[in-house]
Order: sequence, then structure tokens, then C-alpha cells
Amino acid sequence: MAEILPFRGIHYNSSLLKDIPSLICPPHDIIPPQLQQELYQRSEHNFVRLE
Repeated sequence: MAEILPFRGIHYNSSLLKDIPSLICPPHDIIPPQLQQELYQRSEHNFVRLE
């Protein structure tokens, strides 16, 4: 049987990064190329960069 273990979520440090809306993005499988470029430009810390 497979062993399933929990993992820690990723959280932004809200004391350093105040503009949370510029950091979030939709699920990677529904982001069209134009939106992906826009998300890259919003912030160097946007979650889309982790994909």
C-alpha cells in the first residue's frame, strides 16, 4: 500500500510582500500564454514562476 504523507504549504511572508493580488495566479493548466506573460510582469514573486 502507498504511504501518503502530508506536506507543508507555501505561504508568502505578508510582512515583506504587501500586494498579495499581484502574487497569485489561476491553476497552471488554464493560463493562456498572454496571461502568463502578464503574470510574469506583475511581480517577480508571482506564483506562476514556480510552475
